[in-house]
Amino acid sequence: MMTDKKLPWIMHIPPGVLTKALYAWLPIVALWHWPPVISGLLLAYLGLSITLLRMQQNCMRRLIKANALDSGEFIYEERLKLPLRPLLLNLLLVVGIGVLVGGLLRDRLMLSGLQWALLVIGMVVTEQFVLLLWAPDRHLVTEGGIWGVTSTLSFFIRHGAIARVEVVQPCALPQRFTYTLFPIKVPLAVFLLPVDKEGFTWFVKEVVLIPQDAERLLAQFPPHLLHKSTD
Repeated sequence: MMTDKKLPWIMHIPPGVLTKALYAWLPIVALWHWPPVISGLLLAYLGLSITLLRMQQNCMRRLIKANALDSGEFIYEERLKLPLRPLLLNLLLVVGIGVLVGGLLRDRLMLSGLQWALLVIGMVVTEQFVLLLWAPDRHLVTEGGIWGVTSTLSFFIRHGAIARVEVVQPCALPQRFTYTLFPIKVPLAVFLLPVDKEGFTWFVKEVVLIPQDAERLLAQFPPHLLHKSTD
């Protein structure tokens, strides 16, 4: 693997630090009138952070595709791409909750009803925009295994670390993978389960992929690892 000294400068910024900038939305709205310059600076900080997040993810993908991380020749890439209709329904639900909260808490803590609504709507929408559209989860298949490149971390799963490949068709995705308020159903999902009971790493217990080309993805695994089921 490449040493840290050889990594581009942007890869030395912990992605978790950049994603925490999403919480800046709270003081941006709450302090808009006290004085606006503070909210303006925080808004610039938020914009810079999500820009760096996207640049960092793209840089990581380039390193993997160039085999600069010694994980084998790049084969192809899958991107988390969710159906549009349930995402829009989720957005409408969030807007409704935000309007309700704005009406109930209007003028509480010196915040107007609009500010309360923006706090709820903006926090959820900002997070979903970054995690689902701006810097969505990507999985890059190489000869040595599969890289997971998310907005918060990058990790490598060697083929030998995969104990089971569960193909679920159709599948209601767990909410922890979609960042939405309710499950989203997709035609087919592929779950990678680890050999180690502790998970692939201490923070990655399982991996889910929504393949655009299921045959190509499943061809990367030995047939005895594949198990099909219905949700």
